[in-house]
Amino acid sequence: MKRFEEIFNCINVGIVVHDSEGRIISVNPAPEEIFGLKEERLKEKSLDFWEGKLYKENGEPMNVREFPISRVFDSKKPDKGSIVGVSVSEDEDIRWYLHSAVPQFNEGGDVERVITFSKDITDRKKSEEREAFLETLLRQDMRNKLGVSMGFLELLEEADLPEGYRPYLGKAMDSIGKGFDLVELAEEVRKTRYVEVEEINLCEALENAVEECEGLAKEKGVEIELDSEKRRNVRAGYPLKKIFLHMFRTGIYKPGCSKMRVLDEERDGEVVVRVEDDGDKIPDAVKEKISKGTYTGETSGIGGAIYSAVREIVRNFGGSVEVKDSELGGARFDVHLKKAQQSPN
Repeated sequence: MKRFEEIFNCINVGIVVHDSEGRIISVNPAPEEIFGLKEERLKEKSLDFWEGKLYKENGEPMNVREFPISRVFDSKKPDKGSIVGVSVSEDEDIRWYLHSAVPQFNEGGDVERVITFSKDITDRKKSEEREAFLETLLRQDMRNKLGVSMGFLELLEEADLPEGYRPYLGKAMDSIGKGFDLVELAEEVRKTRYVEVEEINLCEALENAVEECEGLAKEKGVEIELDSEKRRNVRAGYPLKKIFLHMFRTGIYKPGCSKMRVLDEERDGEVVVRVEDDGDKIPDAVKEKISKGTYTGETSGIGGAIYSAVREIVRNFGGSVEVKDSELGGARFDVHLKKAQQSPN
């Protein structure tokens, strides 16, 4: 017990013990530095004290009911780690902490106490924000340059080009279109860190994605066949439609693609969306790298970067992506998503 007390008092992680009503009954020295309040004052504070002083990872105000300890009392399950901003007074900057909370139960199965842990990650959070700002500037600059290039190509399209040059112009415009897709998807990958996972109608997302790329499909002579269960819902975020839109557009751009088939099914408690085409196949070595997350862009022209970005977004929703050969002759992507409660008839 003495050894435990030494660790409790010396560790640089804030440890707070709450009773069944949320009142603080014990703290180690670290929270005093974290919150700027002595132990006696901390013990005087109820959960309501923190209302208006908490922030979500994206900087938005956090309701006290979303605080890790509140979620643990509601769910009776551990909170394994949430990033929370804290500003005890109006004149101080937000400091950021990695919070986790663990419930302890009495013999009747009720929560008897909750132990919370807080680690200061402010320096890391500020570094990430600086990197995100720089990435935003780079994306904006890239988008502007792509727009200018597309403008020049559109002028050339109206010109009287020598015989045989027009196909190359089309390829150049396609490449810039893919560049726009990459810039947009890179932004979506960053945003998904802050997206709330919710129940989304899968058929609606797929239909909207197909509708948005119908113009490109018609231009490239690609037929899209969609077969989706209208009452099938999944756990995902608002970018779900954009995920499939980018997958469809990438498939349409593939050499040799004239047909794309999209269908969904329930499999082993999941919802799996199958997207396949009759275009060029993806090499086996690259398929494995896209599926496992080790693709580094060594093979161009197959949409590997787009598919890898899609995989990262899907992972943030708790899903996964498998890459296979399609019966149509091209590539097949199985997008695994968590099943949600079905909508009523």
